[in-house]
Amino acid sequence: MSRKSVILGGLLGALAACNDSSLSGTANKAAAKAPEPSTATVPIGRTTSPLPAGTTASGCTAENAKIAACDPKTGVITGVGAGTTKVTITTPAGPKVVTVTVPPAAAATAGGSGAGNDTGGTGTATTGGTGVPGATAGAASAAATTTGATVGSTTGVGGTGAPENPAIVTDDAAFACNKGQPGLVGKVYKLPEGTASLPNYDAMTPVGQVNALDLNVPARAWEDGFPALPGLIEWFGIKFFAQLDAPLDGAYRFQTISDDGSKVYVDDKLVLDNDGTHGPTAKESEPVPMTKGLHRLTVEWFQGPRVQIALQLGWMRPGDASYSFVPSAVLKHGSDCALSALGRFP
Repeated sequence: MSRKSVILGGLLGALAACNDSSLSGTANKAAAKAPEPSTATVPIGRTTSPLPAGTTASGCTAENAKIAACDPKTGVITGVGAGTTKVTITTPAGPKVVTVTVPPAAAATAGGSGAGNDTGGTGTATTGGTGVPGATAGAASAAATTTGATVGSTTGVGGTGAPENPAIVTDDAAFACNKGQPGLVGKVYKLPEGTASLPNYDAMTPVGQVNALDLNVPARAWEDGFPALPGLIEWFGIKFFAQLDAPLDGAYRFQTISDDGSKVYVDDKLVLDNDGTHGPTAKESEPVPMTKGLHRLTVEWFQGPRVQIALQLGWMRPGDASYSFVPSAVLKHGSDCALSALGRFP
């Protein structure tokens, strides 16, 4: 082989090695840029934050919204329904892919057995032990009956734990009579002139009650008052109650458009605050995890100075792309036997 061939072969080998190294480096850089998947387990109705402390998010998408919901501003993930789905969180450092597993809700089980009194005298049954997480303690069984010098031997049996999210059936005064009617019932209160926000209605005495098939009152003049209280056109408030029959497990959003202030509670938890004295103003809630079935719905609203009013209640169910009004078909109510009926609202 000639000297020129040796030199040429060496140059070609060096060039090939350089190209391999360059291609390998490019592949490594591409691999470094790929999102690093991680995993997270979050129970239904609970949250988890897979991002390091101080990291902000500019977007978040779950492949299956029936399994997990994600806050696009914080990257916080909420368990919605049992299953596994991928969640992609957009951060300043690039996308982060998280495989989220939501385990099925734990079923309620019976509490453990409590031991009887192990000393002489009357045996006393103890309270049953606590069931699995999400269940309440069992009730005590009947007391042991062995007396005298013998040892009490009766064992207390734990009661059955209550489920974590029971279907709430209201039985307070707002539902005492005529139960199961479609729509909502509302207790009406007179307010002091100058009221600027929702008061504590529970500390006040209502002047009567109204019923409504739904809450869909667009901006309009309120000049005639109620049929039984025609002069009540300003400085009054209504606290509405209903049993809401949720059609699906999953995360719901609620929205009010109100003039003046309004608040929405689900199972006695505040989920939407649109309070204050203002014209027709829209505000929506964060995702509200709900199980299929009955839930307690409460809507508080007040009218300040005359004469314009508005009160509309909407929701976005799991899988919906936009809001719709909460229909009377999923709302049931009774009435307070002690309050006079003021008619239908509006």
